[in-house]
Amino acid sequence: MPQTMNARSLLIACVISFLANAHSSAAQAAELSLLAAMTQTVEQRGISEFLVVARESGWEPPAIRSAFWVSEMPKDKPEAIKIEEAKRAFGKAVSKKIDAVCMDVFTKGGAAERKHQADLLLSFAEWVKAPHSYGNLLLFTRAENLAATPVAYLVADVQVPLADIEPFFKRFTSAETHADIRGDVLNEEARRKLVPKLAGNAEQREDALAKVWSEGYRKARQWCEKRGIKGEIGASIRPEIDPELRVFCDDDGILGGIPRTTTARWDFKILNSVCVFGTGTNTLHQVQRFALFREKLGYFPDQVPSWWNERDKVFSRTAAAFEGPWQPFKKEFGNAYSSAASVMELLRANRLYDEETKLVLGNAYKD
Repeated sequence: MPQTMNARSLLIACVISFLANAHSSAAQAAELSLLAAMTQTVEQRGISEFLVVARESGWEPPAIRSAFWVSEMPKDKPEAIKIEEAKRAFGKAVSKKIDAVCMDVFTKGGAAERKHQADLLLSFAEWVKAPHSYGNLLLFTRAENLAATPVAYLVADVQVPLADIEPFFKRFTSAETHADIRGDVLNEEARRKLVPKLAGNAEQREDALAKVWSEGYRKARQWCEKRGIKGEIGASIRPEIDPELRVFCDDDGILGGIPRTTTARWDFKILNSVCVFGTGTNTLHQVQRFALFREKLGYFPDQVPSWWNERDKVFSRTAAAFEGPWQPFKKEFGNAYSSAASVMELLRANRLYDEETKLVLGNAYKD
């Protein structure tokens, strides 16, 4: 009787194991199929139509880890690795399509088109940033950086009520939240709690991130020095260093002339610049000051004061026109007129873009 029960128990265990493996394989196949469908949709139909399909289909954004994170996965789990690689392929396809949106932002105008551009980029940012993972951080930050430009064009159009523009500003990620997300990403990439819960203002949060990285990098440097390893703590050191310190070995030394764009650097490990320093730009802050200027004055002055001339090396023509009318607000709001003038001049020249967009547009025009 005991032998019969043991045999029966063994059979039941085998059946359960078989069913569990079959269920796992089916789930992995389904996830790969979904990721393939998402990638194909964004490649063939672009960001705008992708969002429509994603909403209708109930697609959730995948957590897109870095190539470094994937390379550290156990090699005895090929299906899990395949899924992570498929997520990264989707992310890179999205990055290329955001680059394509750049051309629309700088070739198509009109208030309706600008509203559509801003809404599209911010809607995608809101969708993709839910998982606090490396690729998601790159993509939503890229989309928000680019969205600042059409919002600025709307501010410059005094026919567009500020009440219609204010909701766009509220949709951008705050500096504090952005720092928190970067801390979460660094923890995930390190596979342990490197960054504690951040607190304080944006600058204090960023200082805390820098402190964590500096301490980790110092330990990596000490590890190398004890073993007589000299030079940069980068990609070449990563295979041999203590696994817990690999997260601090970035690819800076092998990037060379590779453009500083999300698409071009998608497969590289640049955690320090992405998580510690962030990939945001000052464009949004400048546009916010631009909106403040319009809110207080209600218009954009064009009358140049009599003291200004073309040889003035301090004030541009626009800054000189803005400076006088701004005086009643200067004590409370500082020199916002200067930021406003700079934004207006860049808009008139169709050159209000961050460095990444500048590189993307430059390469497009070369092609």
